[in-house]
Amino acid sequence: MKKAFLIFTSILILFSCNDERLNTVPQSTGTPGHILLILSSAKWKGNTGDEIRKVIKQNFPGLPQDEPLFNLSCVPDESFSKLLHRTRNVLQTRISVNVKKPKINVRYDLWSKPQVVVTVEAKNDKELVKVFQENSKEIISIFEKAEEDRLKETYSKLQETKVINKIKEKQHISLIIPKGYKLDVDTTGFMWISRETPRLAQAFVIWSYTYRDTSDLNPENLLLKQDSVTRMYVPGPEVGSYMISEQRAPITSKTFDLNNQYAVEMRGLWHVNSKTVFMGGPFVSYTVIDKKRNRVVTVYGYVFAGNQDKRNYVRQVEAVLKTLKIL
Repeated sequence: MKKAFLIFTSILILFSCNDERLNTVPQSTGTPGHILLILSSAKWKGNTGDEIRKVIKQNFPGLPQDEPLFNLSCVPDESFSKLLHRTRNVLQTRISVNVKKPKINVRYDLWSKPQVVVTVEAKNDKELVKVFQENSKEIISIFEKAEEDRLKETYSKLQETKVINKIKEKQHISLIIPKGYKLDVDTTGFMWISRETPRLAQAFVIWSYTYRDTSDLNPENLLLKQDSVTRMYVPGPEVGSYMISEQRAPITSKTFDLNNQYAVEMRGLWHVNSKTVFMGGPFVSYTVIDKKRNRVVTVYGYVFAGNQDKRNYVRQVEAVLKTLKIL
């Protein structure tokens, strides 16, 4: 077993159980997708800062332009004031000869709510960099999950109930749709739900079909089905144009557990096959099997945001996708 895993299993996760204290904790501050790093200026400019930046600012997957997983700013410990204590995502470092064993502590709602504070402790710079590198995926996952949970909490309070009920009735799935979305198309085995402004479009396309065998979950077959569905049901602005996946960019896939369901994620770019109008952006889709009804169900989320950054919009779409459950 890897040493990194052994180190990470020693993480101490602290939750406040005092309801009175939670009621007095102030609202967290900061923008979505931002992490405040507590590290000395000298270390920030040196190898320690370089290694942390490599992890935190690696590219977010499946976007048409480079955007980091998280934006990152740094302040030394002496400048970490009470005002900054309210930051929503905090990454602390502690380097001291008194640290007997490197460890990572995770605390929630410590100084504000909602908030996550990850503290990496080591006895010297070299050891801190090592433990950070070996546990980088877990650290990123903690911050990503925190962002996801905040969105889910917001959406659960601001639901588009009529659309949600229609999805349950027609598609036999549960999906939390936030306020502002409308049902554009509702036909046999297909739904298209969108929220559009002059500068932004976010949408969910749902389709289902009879399950044959495990080959239905093969990424190549899922992509073929996706393109056939969007070609038929999602038109572009020009007569005869339609949405289709962008084959010149990487399209990735992975399997994972989604609310106790085996799921396949597809991620990549889409475009409209128009010669006069350029439209495109990122997509993320989740596919699950409805065993009760013997069918394949796909929920495809996409974003169109022109020249704007798209990372946070994709995270919003993903937060909705993560609520998918078969009824």
